[in-house]
Amino acid sequence: MSGVKGLVLVVRFLLELCALAAVAYWGSRLSSSTAVNVIAAILAPLIVATVWGLWLAPTAGRRLQPPARTYLELAVLGVAVAALLAVGAVVLAVILAVAAILDGVLLHVWDLDRQVHGSRAG
Repeated sequence: MSGVKGLVLVVRFLLELCALAAVAYWGSRLSSSTAVNVIAAILAPLIVATVWGLWLAPTAGRRLQPPARTYLELAVLGVAVAALLAVGAVVLAVILAVAAILDGVLLHVWDLDRQVHGSRAG
């Protein structure tokens, strides 16, 4: 695998981490109540990580197949972008959206998901 293709996979992993950070940040600013913010900052990324781990991760036992997997990945990253927009982090939201779209297109064009992890029955 070429270095550029490997970089695309690394970027996908970093985007996953950014999605977790984005929803945690949103949760931390959700309310004027510190208790609500702490709970939301913990639960929001936990929910995102659970969805990713169950249906999107390369080693997930119930990993979705394209195009359903692609749609769910876009939805998860879209939620992260929306979370950033909701707290006024417009620049970060745009950067995340553009990076996610570019990385997704390259993953699809080069069929990297299947090459690296193989296709699993859902």
